[in-house]
Amino acid sequence: WQPLGHAASPPAASTAASSMTKVMTRMAPLTCSFSPLAKVQHRARKHRCVLPLQLSQAKDESTGMRKKPSRISELNSEISRLGKDGQWEAALEVLKSIEKEGLTPTRVSYNAAMSALTRNGRWREALSMFDSVFSQTERNKVAARSLRPDTVTFSTAISACAKGGEWQRAMNMYHEMEAQGIEPNEFTFAALITACEKGGQVSKAFEVFERMQARGIVGNVYTFTAAISSCEKLGDWQRALKLLEEMIAKGIQPNLQAYSAAISACEKAAEARPALGLLERMTNEKIKPDIIVYSAVMAACGKAGLWEPAARIFQKMKREGLTPDVVAYSTLIQAYQRAGEWSRALEVFQLMEKAGVRPNVIAYTEAIAACAKAGEWRRSLGLLERMKADKLRPDAVAYNFVISALSRGGQWDAGLTLLQEMLEEDEAQPNISTYCTVIKACGDNGQWEKALGVVTNMECKGIEPTAEVVNALISALQACNQEELALQIRQESKNFKLPKKTKPP
Repeated sequence: WQPLGHAASPPAASTAASSMTKVMTRMAPLTCSFSPLAKVQHRARKHRCVLPLQLSQAKDESTGMRKKPSRISELNSEISRLGKDGQWEAALEVLKSIEKEGLTPTRVSYNAAMSALTRNGRWREALSMFDSVFSQTERNKVAARSLRPDTVTFSTAISACAKGGEWQRAMNMYHEMEAQGIEPNEFTFAALITACEKGGQVSKAFEVFERMQARGIVGNVYTFTAAISSCEKLGDWQRALKLLEEMIAKGIQPNLQAYSAAISACEKAAEARPALGLLERMTNEKIKPDIIVYSAVMAACGKAGLWEPAARIFQKMKREGLTPDVVAYSTLIQAYQRAGEWSRALEVFQLMEKAGVRPNVIAYTEAIAACAKAGEWRRSLGLLERMKADKLRPDAVAYNFVISALSRGGQWDAGLTLLQEMLEEDEAQPNISTYCTVIKACGDNGQWEKALGVVTNMECKGIEPTAEVVNALISALQACNQEELALQIRQESKNFKLPKKTKPP
């Protein structure tokens, strides 16, 4: 754009078009009177000048009509639209086309392109663009591209850092922003809080939130949501609820994400009542919960031993037209498992399969746990075998539940077989709980020598028996009336070594 008063080369026009322009110019005074804005534009055309952008796009107060946007504005809008539609590559092509049309990309052009990249997970490319276009070094090096960043520029770059968990870089950008005298806004702080939270710096996220308020910035739904999400990571459900109430008191309406973060904080603390209350408030405020919210409330109920509310929420979710996914099904199975309702847990597991939802490791493990706790060792063992047939690798938790059920069912030999199977698997290496469970199973069934052999195997594999393992072994020996051997092991437990005569099973 050339400032007013500087000559610009007019585009070539046909003779007919030129004649028509002369006719229209002579007719104009006879047909209408020019508004103040129209007069300025008329003089600019007469002297072949290009108006400044602000004036050329201003609204004519006398007619109430807005002038047609400039070409660069149209292209910038297109970059922004494509970014929101997930078409980041097309957005970059539009950015390139600006120079091809003989125009110069503006700060708005680059801001829109960085936003398009950040929205679509291309945060590294967004930061690379920031460095190449807006960094102080580049601006000093290439005067022609000395585009000074603004609040939107820095906010977008900090958002890119948040996507990648680059909290330190985000903080450095914030300090650079202050050094350049550029004022941060609510969106800047929302991005900065999110960057700290995703980078594992939850305490620093709260510091940023407090710094924002100290600057007199009230915040918006995004800053509060980011702060509430930090509470979720800390498990501080009470602070999360306070922030939610503070939002409302300041006239900021919580959205789905804010409620979801607050409910998740309650779920992690097993606070079912507040989670249920928040769900009811969402309904009253006409905010439709999604499947993530419903699953979080069900999980909170399950952890609190409230399987009935969890079941009602599951049915409500279906009535609302939401299709339960594997997480929702697994959450309900867990609620039944924790409440000892093993038959209901199996029923939900079967419903999940009928609905065409493939069970994952968590769903199988919760169903196994429900059966194991009820002493249903055949069912828990059957589920373990089905799990492996489905090409899923059981973890140590699933194995431990099955071994525990086998132990209570007197199937100590099957427990030893599973222990050996675990030792051959990389993903399901036995832990201390596994060894203790197998040792107890052997002791309960009179197999004290097998119990000693289990501990011997631990030593052979370089695993030092812990106090829990030693105590389990002593209890197993005592259960088999091997008091003398139990006493010997107890006396040597500080520098624990098994008697030389023991052999692996």
